Amino acid sequence: PLTCGIFINIVAWASYQRNENITPYLRTLKSDGELNVKYPESLELQKRLLEEEGHTIISKGTKNIKYYVKNFKDNLSMQYNTYLDTLNKVNNEFEKVGRIPDDTPINQKVMGWTGIQINTVNDNSNTKLSELLIQAYDMGIIKGTKLEEEWLKDILSLADRFPQGMLVKVNERGTVENFILKCKERLCGEAQLEIELQTNETLQKYLNNTKENKPAIYNYLLPYSKGVRCTFPEFKCTKPCMWGAKNALDRIY
Repeated sequence: PLTCGIFINIVAWASYQRNENITPYLRTLKSDGELNVKYPESLELQKRLLEEEGHTIISKGTKNIKYYVKNFKDNLSMQYNTYLDTLNKVNNEFEKVGRIPDDTPINQKVMGWTGIQINTVNDNSNTKLSELLIQAYDMGIIKGTKLEEEWLKDILSLADRFPQGMLVKVNERGTVENFILKCKERLCGEAQLEIELQTNETLQKYLNNTKENKPAIYNYLLPYSKGVRCTFPEFKCTKPCMWGAKNALDRIY
């Protein structure tokens, strides 16, 4: 949560200082749809741009006035229902040729749809859409579906065409102590779901690869493998939690 707030502000100010390739940071809100006072021009720019997109901004409070997007949860629900309608149309087309993808977890569908919306704000050309399809595997859109094998075959056929056909692996590096520090930030219901799941996957890989060959590291990691950070030894969380230790890794958003 802390690093997410820092980086979104870096993105916002970088976008504000250039005249092209604008990042739609203004659509990222605080909890309950609150506008972010730390964005460029304080609240005024975000307020104006959101109103230009058709949103209604309301104020709450008398002394410490805060601004919110009215009914933002209803707007998200409406957009997601639109996505479901599109998904049903796609599945109907697949039925005609007898190829229906395996069902993808709902959290991956939401992240994939949101990513496409954000990345096509300024460029919705065929080239841009092709780039997004190449990224789709790691975005979770087709991973684990029947289309995965076909997609990998197509990408490998383009492997000599840098960079479009290059599949790159990113490895976690650093000391095991530093990795646990990352776990204490990322394995939490307040963290972005994709980051939380990736961190947990990396932790499991560490355990699998050290159990036989490096027992000292394995035993060091083991107490941190029971779940999210509130299960860690000597870790005390002072923040309210809507998920709890049991459900934080099973949430859908």
